[in-house]
Parts: sequence; structure tokens; C-alpha cells
Amino acid sequence: MLCACVLLGCLCMVLFKDRWPDDMRNAIIKFLDNGDENGYRSSSSVNSAGTGEFLKQHSSKNKGKKHSTEMQQYSRDDPASGTSTAMSEYLELQGQKSASHSSGTSTASNNGNKSARAPADSSSKIITDLTDEEKNANKEAALMEELEQHLENLSKYLKWNLPYKSDRDVPFYWAIPMSGSLLVDQVLGKCYGLVQAADQISHIKGHEEDKILNVLIEDGGKKYVNVDMGSMGGIMRAKELHLATSKVANLIRSPHVYEIAMLFSGTAKYGKCFTMVRNPIDRAVDVFRNVKSVTTNDVFKEMNLEEYAKSSFMEDNWMVRVLANEMDGKIEQHHLDLAQHVLGRKCLIGLTEKFEESILRFAHYFDWTGKVSADELETCEAALEIAKHVKNQHFSNADTGNEIKKEDYKEGTELYKILEEKNVFDMELFRYAQGLFHRQALYS
Repeated sequence: MLCACVLLGCLCMVLFKDRWPDDMRNAIIKFLDNGDENGYRSSSSVNSAGTGEFLKQHSSKNKGKKHSTEMQQYSRDDPASGTSTAMSEYLELQGQKSASHSSGTSTASNNGNKSARAPADSSSKIITDLTDEEKNANKEAALMEELEQHLENLSKYLKWNLPYKSDRDVPFYWAIPMSGSLLVDQVLGKCYGLVQAADQISHIKGHEEDKILNVLIEDGGKKYVNVDMGSMGGIMRAKELHLATSKVANLIRSPHVYEIAMLFSGTAKYGKCFTMVRNPIDRAVDVFRNVKSVTTNDVFKEMNLEEYAKSSFMEDNWMVRVLANEMDGKIEQHHLDLAQHVLGRKCLIGLTEKFEESILRFAHYFDWTGKVSADELETCEAALEIAKHVKNQHFSNADTGNEIKKEDYKEGTELYKILEEKNVFDMELFRYAQGLFHRQALYS
């Protein structure tokens, strides 16, 4: 018992040495949030998980200070953990490489390696070319720094496996386009009667410049806060109106993950992410249907799915881009690693293919089950034809493009291969999310 107390005291001193005691509560929450990753291990990468605190301790400034034994223990203790040990071993290996390289450089310098020095009376500098090993080390350090920065930016989202607390947490629905978001809107709005701060400007038409937060009620009974979560301007306005601390909305819905995190900065509130994930190829087809439905451009009106898939108009790897905060550049493996890391730690997962089960999981997690009885929910979902939409996996309101049949792009066809090539990283993330969904059942 005495040893345990001493160890606990030491741990507290290390963790809170810079913040004790003024910010105790937030320090505890941040420590819990930066614990071990509780997601599903991707077969594609050992970099897909880890922890914010652990990464900081193994950054280029502090390499070699801590070994992987603690993370291995976390992995053993937590049945949903699958990547903590792999990440710790990877970082420890990089730390050893870095230390070895540093030691070698120092030795060469101390032995009077004059070839890399300029004469004392000369203004010129002799610059030696970096070796491949040094270039790789620099690249790895840059990627690690990028990962740490992203984790810091998302620190106001708590881990999904920390119990939800209504006085501290704000549910955030990450709305992935053409992935059942409109159906989620219908179920949560009509069946559960929740007030949403949503990403559709049509819900708040005429109230875009209101000076205070209000709840607007549509003819169908759905309730929306008078803010637009679909644009940066709308999000900034919501922050100015203190949406996060107002308790006006039951949830926030937006496709913007990093931008929404800013709503919670400077407050004692935290976001709790949940989302509905869909097969990226089916999603891409519905995006095309929607484009054909709303466009006035003759190029799109005459375009078929294969032409669209081969064109530059088709988006690629949208989910990975958003989670890695890389919307313009080339997507590479480390972006997928980061996306998996964020999704695995921060989001409660739903699947469109298991829509009704996912909705029940969300409702149970956020304590919404008391808002509607089982019979009322069944009646409401029947009226919304949820089962029909889920069976057809058609989540677009587009009234064109219906000539596209699933058989046209089923797995194994040439069209499927083209669509898959454009979304190869999103397909990996989707498979990762499927694994998460099943593992999270242990906690939900």
C-alpha cells in the first residue's frame, strides 16, 4: 500500500508539475484523454495509434526518456486496444536511431572533424550533403511534429471511451456527405426531438445575423439553433455567441472536425465525436448522383459515372483528408495513419449498413433513450422509411442518376477498380472503421 501511494504521488508530481494546483480539473481530463488508444489495429501501419502524452514524451526533444513498457501494459489491460504497443515500439526504435545518429555526430565533432568546418577567418560555409538516413530521420521528425500538432488541435475532443457527462461534454456529429446524415437528422430531430446546431443554412434562413441564440422550429417539428455549422463564418459566429457553453443545442452537426474544435477552446466544455461511416465507393456514386441533380453545367449533365470517376472533378479520399486536415495536397500513408489515429481515439462509430443499431448505440451512449419509447421509435422510423433507405444504401435526395445500378460498379468490375483507386486510403479507413464499430460494442 505504501509503495502504491509513493508511486501515485510521483506520477502526480510528473504529470502536474507545471499546473498544480490551479488547473487541476483540466489537467486530469487532459491526462485521461491522452491515455492509451482504444481502437482497432490497422493491418497497414504501425503508426495508426498512440497517445498525445506518449508522443510528446517521445518527440525529438525528449526521445529516450520513456520506454514502451507502460504502453504494453495499457494494451494488455484494455481489450479494445490494438495499436498502443506497436506505436510505442515504433517510437522507441526511432528514438534509438535518433540517439545513435546524435551520438555519432557528436563524436565526429569532438574528434576534430575539420572537413565540415569553415576557416575561422572565412565568411564562407561548407555545407555537406545529408545522407539518406539523415533525410529519413528528418522526415520522420517532421511527421511526428505534424502529428503532435494535430493532436493538440483536437485536444478538446475527449476520447470516446471516457464516459459521457452532460455537464461537461457536447455531442458532435461528424457529418460525412452522402453517408446517412440526412437520415440521422430526421431520426434525431423527429423521433428523439433533439435540438441541433446543424450545417444546413436553409434551416435558419432569415436568422443568419441574429445577435442571440434561439431555437427555430420547422413545420415538421424539428428544432434547430440559429447558427450555420457548415461554413467557417457560421462557426466563428457560433463561437462569438458562446454556443458550446449555452446548453441551447443537444448536439452540433458539421463536416468540419478541426474547425468545430475551436468552439470549445477557452471553455470547460469538451466535444464528444460520433459519426456514421459508409463504403466510400457507394458514397462516391451518390455524390455523383447529387452533382447531376443540382448542376446547371451541361458537362455534368451529359457525363456518365465512368467519365466522372476518371475526371478531376471526382473527390478523392475525403474522410482521410478531413481527419488529417489536408484538403489540397497529395495524400500519403502518414495521412491515413493520422486519420486512423484520430478516428480510433476520438469518435464513436456508426455504420450505414447497420443504421438502426448505430442509432440505438448513439442514443444509449448520450443518454437519449429516455426521450422516446421503443414503440414510438419504431413507429417514427417506419414513417421515415429507414429500413428501405438502409436496404438500398441510397442516401442521396437526388432525382437523377437513378439509372446507375449497383451491378454496374460491383466489386471486380473495371468501374469499381477506377473508383477504388481514387479512394484507396478512404477504403482502408472504412475497413478500419468497421473493426472499430465491432470493438466499440464492448463499451457501448
